[in-house]
Amino acid sequence: MKTEALAVMAREAPDYVFINSSNYGLLAKAIKKRYPGCKIVTFFHNVEIKYSYDVVRRLKKIGNVLSFFAFAYNEWMAIRYSDTIIALSERDSALLHKIYKRSADFLVPVTFDDKLDYNKLTERRDQKPRGIFAGSLFFPNEYGVRWFVQHVAPHVNAEILIIGKGFETLKNDLECDNVKVIGTVEDVSEYFYRADFVIAPIFEGSGMKLKTAEALMYGKTIFGTTEAFSGYALDFDRVGGLCNTAREFIDKINGYPYPQRRFNEESRKIYEQNYSMEHSRHLFRMIFEKI
Repeated sequence: MKTEALAVMAREAPDYVFINSSNYGLLAKAIKKRYPGCKIVTFFHNVEIKYSYDVVRRLKKIGNVLSFFAFAYNEWMAIRYSDTIIALSERDSALLHKIYKRSADFLVPVTFDDKLDYNKLTERRDQKPRGIFAGSLFFPNEYGVRWFVQHVAPHVNAEILIIGKGFETLKNDLECDNVKVIGTVEDVSEYFYRADFVIAPIFEGSGMKLKTAEALMYGKTIFGTTEAFSGYALDFDRVGGLCNTAREFIDKINGYPYPQRRFNEESRKIYEQNYSMEHSRHLFRMIFEKI
């Protein structure tokens, strides 16, 4: 990638280069060394050193240790050689300052493509609401789902579906009376349309959770932790509920007044205002007008 990027630089001689990840810090260094007058703008989608450290702490594998040092070095190079840094949230900006002594220059929250088809919205035909977890199998998701199945699921009057790449391997561990594991699917949208709510029992991580934006885009009621909602500006009770304990999940899921139509107008409005691609384009236009 570095060779190709430098070849494009030599041919096009741009005034700015936009790098869409702090994982390409070595590329930022190479560009700045060869073309010191070029302005480098790097979008930090995460604080990678924290995420990779959490992976090492959880999994304790030598390969993850090596990845940690690679992520850390690239991120430091991105900090050092970027003229402008964009982060997802105030939390990430503060964490960058804590670790590297440099805050983000601008914030652009996570966005999600608008895929909603209003014609596919469904209505409830039974009394028991249906909730889904959507996310691939990696350690924060696995921990959160296992915790939810053990401490919350037996006490809620709802059907829970677990959807996401890799989760089928945990089918025997997770399934119980009201929990069904779907695992990998071709198209997750049909499950969003048929769900009354989304659960997001995420307790670790950094950045913003893309699945929260996806749930807002589909107009879903969301019951999630502080981590799942980190970086999002919304009224928790109007989009669902903020839940950090088993009792909070149980009470809010059982006590929520689910409408007959499986659609939360407030969630959809929040998505359109703050987390749509159109809003993201507007923010980027403003940023490039300023730098």
